[in-house]
Amino acid sequence: LYELTTGRLPYPPDRPMAVLLRKLQEDPVRPRAVAPALSRDVATIIEKAMERDPSRRYPTARELADDLARWLAGELIHARPATAVYRLGSWLRRHRGLSAGLGIACIAALAFAWALRDTGAAREREARMRRALEDAGRAVLAFEDEAFREPLAEHGRRSLAVQPAALIEALERERPGDARVLAWRGWLRACVDDDAGARADFERARREAADVPEVWRLSGTYLLERVARQRRTWITRRGGGDGFRARIAPEPEATRRDRLQGVSDLERYLTLATAAADGADDPTRPIDLRLARARVALHGDRPDGPQRALEEL
Repeated sequence: LYELTTGRLPYPPDRPMAVLLRKLQEDPVRPRAVAPALSRDVATIIEKAMERDPSRRYPTARELADDLARWLAGELIHARPATAVYRLGSWLRRHRGLSAGLGIACIAALAFAWALRDTGAAREREARMRRALEDAGRAVLAFEDEAFREPLAEHGRRSLAVQPAALIEALERERPGDARVLAWRGWLRACVDDDAGARADFERARREAADVPEVWRLSGTYLLERVARQRRTWITRRGGGDGFRARIAPEPEATRRDRLQGVSDLERYLTLATAAADGADDPTRPIDLRLARARVALHGDRPDGPQRALEEL
């Protein structure tokens, strides 16, 4: 039986006397050590039948045959202590269909419980992230107010930007590539005149944020504020004191691209923010919506745009 199940003899072939001495002095290699896929019950039957102590072997060949028959029927074998775990395993083998159904039910219940736990943890992480973003946003806006209340040298503005920059860096470490973090970093970079960095951050944020209203609001506002600055410089250079004649001159192509992109971003923000339930109780939401509509009206191509912008304001 050992050779049939393992494919080898229990003791290496040698002179008869040497094999006999091994049998008297050594246990054979355990069957499952040779054939790991072998059933534990079969291995137990073989080991009991080959015990060197006669009192621990099967008393008769009939009892060995009966234990093998029990294993074939999926019943408890006598060669193994009937522990609770062993009884359960034997019952499951005898009732494979029912045990498969119970197993699937248990797996489904565990998966459901795990999903609930993960959902709760994800909501908590998102709430914590939202609070941290709000803190970072307030810090950036406070810096902007302080920096532009009166003209400051570049090094002065950069020193004021240290605290909001530290908040944003902490968020980046926790959530690298998050579109909202990129948008606030872009706004901060714009405040310190790093337009190249700000533009890169907003372009990446737009790619990452298909449905995050805040990103489109910040991106659109940044672009239209930039257009307004360019337009003031452009009018001064082109028209001097004659603003009307400068106004009707052709718009530079780069400014036009920024204007149209900014209007598109704010229109996207208005669509998302109006439909989103998240943030509906924010007291600043109606103001943000009106400011966005005013900017879209002012910078859009409609003839009544300035009048509509005044109405919103």
